[in-house]
Amino acid sequence: MRKSHALGLALFLVSGSIVVFGFRGCGANDPEGAINKQLSSTGPDGTIKEMIATMHRLADALASVSDDASADVAIFQIKSTGKKLDELRKQMQKNKLSKEESKKLEEKYEEELRVVVFRIKDATRTAVQKAPGKTQQLGDALTFAGQLHVDLDVFEVTESTEPDGARANKLLRDRVISGNNFTHPAELRRLATTFYHRRGPIGVVLEKFNWFPGPANTYWADVRLPASLVALAAGDAPAGNPLPLGAFVGVWSEPPIGVVGLNVGTLASYGRPFQHVHFYDKNARLKDLLLPAPGQPRPFHYLHEAQQRGCAMQILIGNARTSLARQGPGQFFHVLIVEPSRGTEHDLESELLTTEAMTLYFQKLTEQGVLCMHVSHHRLDLAQVVADLAANRGFACRLAKDHAPDRDRQKEENRGHFSSDWVIVSRKEEYLQHLQAPPGYARDAPFWTRVAPSGLPAWNDADFKREK
Repeated sequence: MRKSHALGLALFLVSGSIVVFGFRGCGANDPEGAINKQLSSTGPDGTIKEMIATMHRLADALASVSDDASADVAIFQIKSTGKKLDELRKQMQKNKLSKEESKKLEEKYEEELRVVVFRIKDATRTAVQKAPGKTQQLGDALTFAGQLHVDLDVFEVTESTEPDGARANKLLRDRVISGNNFTHPAELRRLATTFYHRRGPIGVVLEKFNWFPGPANTYWADVRLPASLVALAAGDAPAGNPLPLGAFVGVWSEPPIGVVGLNVGTLASYGRPFQHVHFYDKNARLKDLLLPAPGQPRPFHYLHEAQQRGCAMQILIGNARTSLARQGPGQFFHVLIVEPSRGTEHDLESELLTTEAMTLYFQKLTEQGVLCMHVSHHRLDLAQVVADLAANRGFACRLAKDHAPDRDRQKEENRGHFSSDWVIVSRKEEYLQHLQAPPGYARDAPFWTRVAPSGLPAWNDADFKREK
């Protein structure tokens, strides 16, 4: 992989100081006084070396897991090293290095940190295989220590209540928000939230197909298709057609949507009767959580209610890109929405961000179909990556940096709206002309902007180890 796009860096700048990636303040002191009081006199080099040594001890603890009992011991050791790493992080911040000093230190220890991070990744995967019943606890301990470098798919559902009494369930996946769904009052359950809000970039794209738009959180277009089918079927009768051919054509008039990345199924909220909405995701446990067996609690309603109103929904489990290639219909989707990351380095699905992936997406899109890439990320400029991919194919693209409203969060048009960044790609410039700012947008900067190519080579599969 090119160094300029390295994803495993363990160092980054914060206010001119070097800190180790993922180390967060845990609010706990080192009870055993394990950090030498003379550490401050050794300077940043000594602190970094101690961090690396502590991370290796954490990897050793993971490597010792052979069953559930040894996993319990490892979990205790991981939490203990997490406390020490937090103190080391605080010590590093006290050094107040300049940007130049930080850069030199990053370059000096980059390889050592990369090695220990990959050690932790490999040991985590092995530990979970040997003690699968301890996956949740291992994930919690590694998160506490700031060292959850692999995607363990540790799910947690929490409930929140807004000041006006509205309630929502939130899904945390490896402690990262994966989505939320209002559960009370019932009329809010279909409301698209987080990064897929009606007043965000995705809402703007899909509004093109909302034939009868109305007030916030209404879906008047639902009535269009059943009414049109009745009319079409009636029109066939006088002609003596034995089958309502017009009605069958009407079914296919609803533009199909493809989604790579299930999250909590929020995008199913846009699905109308008979409309095809296909999800591609690798995690079968997530599907079971979102569509539980009859009689089991249902914390999220998007998928179930889409099925209830007759949406032609499919959820295809397996490697998302492979499933799309093998099972996705060609030249079918009007909109294809892709989630390459949940915002952190260790869970970036780089195989969704290559020239080969871009070729696949447009094999599945209609001529005027658009690709929507979610590029929100704390560290990486994924918008530039996608812009370079688009330029490589001679495609047009637009970037939207969506800022959720700071005020009136309980208003119907603002509920559940998260800030997000999206790049929309199409074969031709003219296919993006319908993109407008959402209703109520009042910022001085335009909502949609162009992204110039960087001039760097676009990512391709050869840069990464392609997972089948």
